[in-house]
Amino acid sequence: MKKNKITAAVMAVAMAAVMLSGCGAETGDVKPESTAQTAENPSTETENDNAGNSTIVDGHTRMNQEVTLSYLIYEHTDWPVKDDTPVRDRMFEATNVRIESIVAPATNFDEKFNANIMAKKLPDLMMGNNINTLNEYGQKGVFLPLEDLIAEYAPNINARLDERARKMVTASDGHIYALPRFGQDRLRTAWLIRKDWLDDLGLEVPATTEEWIEVLRAFKEKDPGNAGDRLVPLMNRSGSSVFLLYSAPTFGLHPESYTKMGDSYVLNAYTEEYRNMVEWYRTLYEEGLFDKEFVTTSSKQWEEAISAGYVGAFVDFANRADTFTAVLREQDEDAEFVVAPPPVGPTGVQGVPSYSDILTTTCVSISKDCKDVEAALAWLDYLYSEDGSWLTSVGIEGVTYTGVDENGAPVWTEEIANNPNNMSITSKYGIQQQMCPRVLTEYEFQLIQGPLTLAGKELCEPYYVDPYFPVKYTEEEAEQMTNYNSAVTPVINQYTDQFISGALPMSEWETFQKELKTLGAEQMGEIFTAAQSRMGE
Repeated sequence: MKKNKITAAVMAVAMAAVMLSGCGAETGDVKPESTAQTAENPSTETENDNAGNSTIVDGHTRMNQEVTLSYLIYEHTDWPVKDDTPVRDRMFEATNVRIESIVAPATNFDEKFNANIMAKKLPDLMMGNNINTLNEYGQKGVFLPLEDLIAEYAPNINARLDERARKMVTASDGHIYALPRFGQDRLRTAWLIRKDWLDDLGLEVPATTEEWIEVLRAFKEKDPGNAGDRLVPLMNRSGSSVFLLYSAPTFGLHPESYTKMGDSYVLNAYTEEYRNMVEWYRTLYEEGLFDKEFVTTSSKQWEEAISAGYVGAFVDFANRADTFTAVLREQDEDAEFVVAPPPVGPTGVQGVPSYSDILTTTCVSISKDCKDVEAALAWLDYLYSEDGSWLTSVGIEGVTYTGVDENGAPVWTEEIANNPNNMSITSKYGIQQQMCPRVLTEYEFQLIQGPLTLAGKELCEPYYVDPYFPVKYTEEEAEQMTNYNSAVTPVINQYTDQFISGALPMSEWETFQKELKTLGAEQMGEIFTAAQSRMGE
């Protein structure tokens, strides 16, 4: 029987896990104070294997007996995860598998993930926000290798994992431990600017970094939004380590910390291009065109300032064009943020970061303690089926949409159509849950991405910078990179902030570069190059 084959595979992995160090088996022997199954108090009880055989129904796997599985997952405060939704009910009807979510806040998910890893009994399914982390624990026996199980029991997953997808998700030991999200829209971050302010001043959308400086100067001098002392011509959030990644392609750098220079990859901060980017932001800072509190500005402070009409431009997620425009128009009917084409940088290049259509920062793994692997595969396989994709993306006719138009697109209910960015509403029905690996459809992006975002997408598409494939370091390389990063990253952040704010003169740049070299910047580039070479990149 299928059950026996899978159980044997689980036992083999579990035995291997016990023999490997670093998996937290000893720590997990201490039971938490409460046995309530939460992210802070993972379940420590052992449950009987109640697996049943499965049947292929309508192109996906359905269990012959009802099974309940636990799933560690994260949520945002404005994007809650709910088990009791119409869509979850339909998923249960289709698979006979019921999911009980162990919900952790996104803000400290890593902490809760690690707590569950250290527990004696793992959840059946575990979400991860980095496939490299899941692969690392998979190679230690915490998660099951899935490639053979998928081939036998999950036809829809197997069909989705073409050669490119397998290359992205396969760990360095040749196994697949985590499944990604498919169908991700490519649009990610962009340069956004107040179009109504430009119109008031008779200015065009800036096309180069030099023109951006001129426009921001005009915003400061003319103050078209009447913000007074609260005016911030350009305001970014979350510190330089974030907004410089979003800005990097304009200055000839890849937005993932390393850029290919000739045949090798070089740490961005160890390049002349990085200096050009830092000097550009320094100029803005010196002239009062950039947020004076950029080092400490939180997302909340950033959102409040933009929503109040104090900010002229920012570099962030492109769909914020519609979000902030809607908020601003409650006060000013002419207010409008638009996505600008990525500016031409000092070396004549343009670019914006993009997502891969296969997203490996939202993945799921099946733990070694999963009570019914066949059921876990059945549930996941449904998510990857055409029916599952439509259900989780669009929902249920008569509940979330009223029918389809002549092009096959859903006609949304009035509640959803009138609240396209209200994630609490979509969560209420269980559709468009980004925290669940699945296959997204174009229709949810058409709903969420309003006209300003869609117009921006058309501008940005020719300049997308493809993300790298997930890096697959050897065990030795991973340890080396962890050590290097722990030493180098704080130094980069400290020097960068001080250069931009003027606390350090640019004459100290060589000192900065020498310190990076001493700490291993060149070795980091060599290791990254070796890893990419193994991927054929």
